[in-house]
This record gives sequence, C-alpha cells and structure tokens, in this order.
Amino acid sequence: MLSLAASSLPSTRTHRPDAASHSSSSSVRLLRSLARSRRADLAHRALLLFRSLQSTPSPPPPHVSLPAVLSAAAFLSALPEGRQLHALAAKLGLAPSHTVVANSLLHLYSSCGLPGAALDLFRRIPDRSLVSWNTAVDALVGNGDHLAALDLFREMQRDTELAPDAYTVQSVLGACAGAGALSLGVYAHALLLRELGGDGDGEAVSRDMLINNSLVDLYGKCGALELAQQVFDRMPARDLASWNVMILTLANHGRVCESVELFDRMTQVEKMAPNAITFVAVLSACNHGGLVEEGRRYFAMMVDQYRIKPRIEHYGCMVDLLARAGFIEEALDIVAGMNCRPDAIIWRSLLDACCKKNAGLELTEAMAKLALEVPDDAVSGVYVLLSRVYASAQRWNDVGMVRRLMVEEGVKKEPGFSSIEMDGLVHQFVAGDTSHPQSEAIYEKLDEIQLKLTSAGYKPDLSEAPLVASIDNAKGAALRLHSERLAISFGLLNATPGAPIRILKNLRVCKDCHTISKLISKLYGVEIIPQPPRAQRRNARPSRAPAPSRAARHPSPQHTKATPSLARARGRRKEERLPRGEREITRLAARPRRGGSRELFERARTVRLRGHHDKYLYAEEDESRVSQDRSASSPNARWSVEPVPHAPGVLRLRSHYGRYLSASNEPFLLGVTGRKVLQALPHRLDSSVEWVPVRDGAHARLRTRYGNYLRANGGLPPWRNSVTHDVPHRHAGWILWTVEVVEVLPESLVPAPIASDDDPAAPHYKTPSRGPSPVPTPALAPASPPRHRPASPPSYLARPPPPPPGYIEPPQGYIEPPPPEPTLARIESTESFSLPLHKVDGRAIHYHIGDDNGDIGDDQEGHSFTFNGTSLEELLERLQEETGLNDVIICSRSPINGKLMPLRLQLPPNNAAMHIVLVRESSKGRVISGS
Repeated sequence: MLSLAASSLPSTRTHRPDAASHSSSSSVRLLRSLARSRRADLAHRALLLFRSLQSTPSPPPPHVSLPAVLSAAAFLSALPEGRQLHALAAKLGLAPSHTVVANSLLHLYSSCGLPGAALDLFRRIPDRSLVSWNTAVDALVGNGDHLAALDLFREMQRDTELAPDAYTVQSVLGACAGAGALSLGVYAHALLLRELGGDGDGEAVSRDMLINNSLVDLYGKCGALELAQQVFDRMPARDLASWNVMILTLANHGRVCESVELFDRMTQVEKMAPNAITFVAVLSACNHGGLVEEGRRYFAMMVDQYRIKPRIEHYGCMVDLLARAGFIEEALDIVAGMNCRPDAIIWRSLLDACCKKNAGLELTEAMAKLALEVPDDAVSGVYVLLSRVYASAQRWNDVGMVRRLMVEEGVKKEPGFSSIEMDGLVHQFVAGDTSHPQSEAIYEKLDEIQLKLTSAGYKPDLSEAPLVASIDNAKGAALRLHSERLAISFGLLNATPGAPIRILKNLRVCKDCHTISKLISKLYGVEIIPQPPRAQRRNARPSRAPAPSRAARHPSPQHTKATPSLARARGRRKEERLPRGEREITRLAARPRRGGSRELFERARTVRLRGHHDKYLYAEEDESRVSQDRSASSPNARWSVEPVPHAPGVLRLRSHYGRYLSASNEPFLLGVTGRKVLQALPHRLDSSVEWVPVRDGAHARLRTRYGNYLRANGGLPPWRNSVTHDVPHRHAGWILWTVEVVEVLPESLVPAPIASDDDPAAPHYKTPSRGPSPVPTPALAPASPPRHRPASPPSYLARPPPPPPGYIEPPQGYIEPPPPEPTLARIESTESFSLPLHKVDGRAIHYHIGDDNGDIGDDQEGHSFTFNGTSLEELLERLQEETGLNDVIICSRSPINGKLMPLRLQLPPNNAAMHIVLVRESSKGRVISGS
C-alpha cells in the first residue's frame, strides 16, 4: 500500500475525509478540484487527501483517483511521491497498461525533468493515444532535445493514423524553433490552418494567442523576421507574452531601435504593465546594440517605477552590457551588489570582457578563478579564454599549465557545430567534418570559395585560429575547416537559387567566420542569415525569461556615474560574511575608478572614426584637406587623441601628418552643408581644434566650440566623401561617429579626475607626470638590483622645440600660462599595451627549494639573484651553481589552483621577475611536477 510521509505534507482540517462523511464520487471530485487548483498548498492537500482515502474501507477506484493525484505531484515536481504512486499503479496492474494512468505518469516524469524515464515508459504503453504522443514530444522539447522531438513527431505521422491537434503542433513548433527547422515549422503551421482553420480563412488560429506566440517565436528563431512580424501584426488580441516574444525577436535580429520602440508602444500606448520577462527582453535589446545609457534607464525603471525585484537574468544583461562596452568596474559594482549568487554566465561575461578590453592579467586571472568556482558544464570556455590571454602575453608556460589542468580535471571543450535545414532535414557539421555523404563536393566548393575570397582581398584573422597551430599557413588552414564554412558550402550546393541560407550555431561565431560570411554573401549574391546561438541561454522556452544573447559592441571604455537605482542595487549587501567569490569581487569593485564626459576617448591613444556611410575620417596627403575613405588600415585614418589641459571633456585630434582637426570658418559650397573641416597648425589661443565628444547611444557626436557638429556628408559629388561641421538637420545620422580604438593609453597615463572648484560633481582631469614606479620586492632575501641603461629624461621635460611653420605669435600683453600638462603629442615614447615593452638588462630570480613532497615551509628562507641569460638551459645551469644540486626541476605555481608545474618551453618575456620552486627529481615532488 502507498505510504506518503505525512510529516512532509501540511495538515488539513477542512478536508479530513473518511468513509462515513464522504462518498467515493464526492471524494474524487474534491481530489480533482485540489489537484487542478494550480496552488502549491492545495496540491499538497491533494496528496494528503489521497493518502487518507487509501486507508478507508471503500477507497475510490484507482484508475480514477490516480490521474488526479499524479497531476498534483507533477505540479509540485514531487518525484519521490510520484515514484511511490508509480509503484502503486504497477502493483494494481494500471501501469503501463491503463492509458490514462500511463499518460499521467508521462506528465509526471516530464515535469520532474526526466525525459529518459518518460520516453522509456512511453515505449511500453501498449495502446498509445494522442495525449501519449503529445506528452512524450513535449518532454523532449522541454529537455532541449529538439531533433529527437521532431523524429518522434515523424514517427507518429508514419506509424499511426492519429491526426495531430493544436497541442501537438504547439510542441512541434517549439522543437522547430530550437532546431532551426523552418520548413518543418511552416508545415506545422499549415497543419494548424487545416485542422483549426475551418473554412480555410485561419480565423480560429489567429484567435489562439498561445499558438500565435509560438509562431512568432518559431519564425524569429529561424531567421524569418518578416513572417514573425506578420503573425504579430495580424493577431486580433495580444497578451503580455506576445509583446515579450516580439521584443526579444527584434532584439535578436539586431533591430534594436524597433525593439525599444515596441516596448515604449506597449507601455505608453497600450497601457500594459511589463513584467520581469519584458525587462529581460528590452535589456537584451540594449545589450545587442550596446546602448549603455538606455540599459541603465530601463534597469532603473524596472526597480523604481514598476517595483520589480531584479533577477539573475536582469543582472546578467546589465553586466554583459556594461562589461562589453568597457565599463568593467561598474559591472563589478553591480555583481558585488546582487541579491543572488552570480552564475557562471555572469563570470564568463566579465572574463570575456577582460580579455577583449585588455583589462590586465591580474583582473583576468581573478575573473577566471571566480568562474571556475561556480559549478557549470561549460567550464571549458573559461580555460580556453584564459589560455588565449596567456598566449597573447607570450606566457607559453602558463598556456601549457592551463592545457595540462584541462587534462587533469577531465575538462573537454564543448564541440561547436553548425546546422542548416534543407528540405525538412537538419544537417549538422563540426569543424573538419568528413562524415557527411556530400563531403567531397562540400570541400570542392570550399576550395572554390577560398579562391574567390583570396581574389577579393580577404586575409584571415589568425587570432581566431587554434593555439596549437604555430605557423600562419597552418592557422589559415584550421580556420578554413570551421563548421560555419562547411554549412555555408553545403547550402550553396543544395539551396534553391535566391533562397536565403540560415545557419544555426550552438556557440558564438568567430570574427573571421563573420567576415567571410559577409564576403560570400556579396560574391555569390545570396543572403546568409546567422541565427543567434543558444549555448549561453538559461532557458530555451519562449514562455520563460530568456537569458541575454552575445553581440559585438562598440568600444566605449571607462566608467561613468551610475543611476541611483543601480547605486541602491549594489548597496543592498548582506551583513553576514560573504563567500569567497563575493569577497573577491567586492575587493575588485572597491578599486578607485575614473569618470568624465569624454569616456569614449578616455583610454584611447589612437582612434579611427567611422561615419554613417561606413567610411573613416581621413587626412589627405596634401596635409590640408579632410575627407572620408574606406581604407581603415591606412595611417591617414588614424587620429591621436590629446586631452586639452584644464578643460575637462575637451580634446584635440592629431592626424598622421602632425596637424590637428580644425573647424574652419570657411563655408563649404556656399555654406549649404556647413563649413570646411581642415588639418591645421593652430596658435595657442585657437579653439577651432578643440572638440567636445557627446555620447549618443553607442556612437559619439563631436561638437565644436561654436556648437556645430562634425558631419560626414553623402550623396552625389562634390558632397560625397566630404567632411564639414554643421548644425544637425534632416540627415541627423550623418553627425554620428563610431569610435574604434586602435591604440590604448597605458594605465599610468590615464588622466585621473580631480574635484572642480566651481562644481565638485564635475571631474577635472589631471595627467600625472611620469616618474619611476617602484618594483615590489618579495619578502625574501634582498635581490640584487638589475642593471639598467642610463635613463634619459622624459621628452616633455626637455626644452620645447622651436615653433613650427605657420605659428602665430600671441598678442601683446598675453601672459604665458603655466606649462601644460603632458599630452600624447609630448610622450610618444611611452610604452603602450599594443607595443612590446623595452627590455632591460637582467631579471630578478626569486627561488625556494621544495621538500620531498614539493612543499615549502613557512619558515624557509628564500634566495634571489640577477640572471642575465635568455634560455631555460642557462637558468638551470645558474641554479645548479647557486644551490649545488644537479637533479632539480624548475617549477612555477599555477595561477589557477596553485599547483606546481614544470617550466619546459621558455622564459617569460620582457625580463619580468620570476618566482620559482626547485624540486629534486629523486623526490616525491617529481610526481607533483609531472616530469
């Protein structure tokens, strides 16, 4: 007999059944009523009621009562109680022979996240009804096994005479959306029109909001945005889920402005209050477009106006948005003030941003440690990112450590694949795949594509190649075998001429494949639609809150003042002791940060400015004119950024020829499109070379001191490719510029904000002078100071050069201001992140000798010396001379888990100080070092 633990269920005074007071029929009606209430407390009472009924002399028929109580257990995801009910049904001979009871058990296992158990039970049902097939298909869809769900649907159509109903088609629509199977989704839509359309006008289908929401989600995820918009527009009535799925669909397709406008229309015109899922969708839209200010505003609106408590999805969107836009410190502040524990996706977002924004190895390693502390299946991505960071810093020993850790921990990189649907079948490809029946034709087509790309001037981005490939030709060959290229080649071979090619990738698309997709689209005249990856989504179903998607961001580094809502959110910290990960992120977030009005340029030494017509601000060779050109690689498209001393938020742009971008007073073509912009050498009082950057979403507007804006003209010659400064008018987008940072200013030279005497809230910038920075020495034996070459004084301390040609003397009575603060024009010899550091003579070596286990005692004294060699062999010989030991292995500690790893490849670059441990080959430490 079934034994439900009464202690785990709430007591029920109102419904306390016994045989004397309740008949069998009334008890069953009461049981069904409690089970269908969709309330957890009443579902618990249904379980208790069933237990009480089993102890009466005349319990209700089990084939009637079991489906009701199984429904309650499924609602509660009560798997232990559900297994007891399954055992009772099997004992009574009702499972799996009784179809209704078996269907209820299918629903139970599906709700508990056990699709395997549900499918096994489904196979053993002798007489499967349509409900059986629907429940099994829905269980596979809910588990993310979309291809298996589609196969099961085909099996139902092939082996049975059952006609699918609306519930079947809705589950199939979800499977098609997850697998990217557009043609099968269209077929399912046609089935709906045939079954529910009546006379064929589809009116019944258009009235079903649940089905229409699924159709919008299907067409959106399959890349058919026009069909999704058509279904949404034809809906006679829309619920909140309809607006949510359409907002997110527009965002995923890059229609950021339309997505935000749809949200405003929903709230302002339709007067519909958004929920938490709505704000996930609109924050994802801001995330796609890099709209930092809009993202802050909507997050504040959610907290202040609608009183919605932020969830992990909202924090994930904001952290990803801020981190990818360069506001890493503000993203750290948000993580430190979260009301829930950060998940692996948030840590990987920060790690990815640290890698792309050159945040430094210390911060990158800290993010990697925090990401590895969170249990997650996709931990391999953290190791891969960290190894790429070490490789870019030429720390090959650390790269080897990371790869070895992956082997030791049994971490395997998640295989990336690309899928494409053709004639109702989904074809999947992995990198270097040769298992497809058309592999020979696919690779021949791939060779043809490569020849056309090469003739069009394509050069591969070798930074996306595998790290194990050390030769450029090998790296290029590895890039050619990416799964996206195989899928595109297959699509070109088999797609109908003129039909778009839709590629679904489970991971992100690398930059090189994104570039060649655009080139192939132009060369072959075919539309290639990359569908958004779902590998990082926390939920796959459209009815739930989706997680943010990844998209490229325009760089806009540094931190600005956060909104009060964000300040309150990050201030809601618990008083108890924080876990290790939260303590670390709190420490990182507490670092001093900078702010200011010119945040787009603040850490930039050299930039490119791309205008509305995808052309760059270009300094002509006559050293006078300024135009637009598509040659992004030309030095004429690069402009050095110089902050104006004692003028916060004002800068100058210096061209490749040493002249400054100047807003002249000379009209351009009778002043119809503004006034000319030239290269000039100004006098000291000339403000025509001073520009004020104004943020406009992900772009910037450059305002002159006269109130005009830098404008990239278009149209017919002679306006085409010209650059002027003018007031905004009907071509407002022509004054928007995308700032592409080419060279980053070193951290020590970033202007630090100081308080203003007039307005303490407005930061002024003061560029610190360059002085010698002390190198920290470990608390061991004092190291011998390395030898240095005679250092020359900084260039800006030397006597100023004579005035350049064209210099205009200031008027009489002009008082010379104090010497200006150092600018980029005066410190061109300063090291930057994009150039290798100058080498010095010798490096400091700090070493300890490990015991038989490879450990170092707390009281053990360390030793130091200066090493002038360049190879590991020379260092080993020197250490043998210093210690008198011949059988030693040079080891360093892993930055991830502190394990000892042997140095086998080369010494770190730039003569950086080294902290090593010597382990004897004959000791147990040999096992630790892995030699």
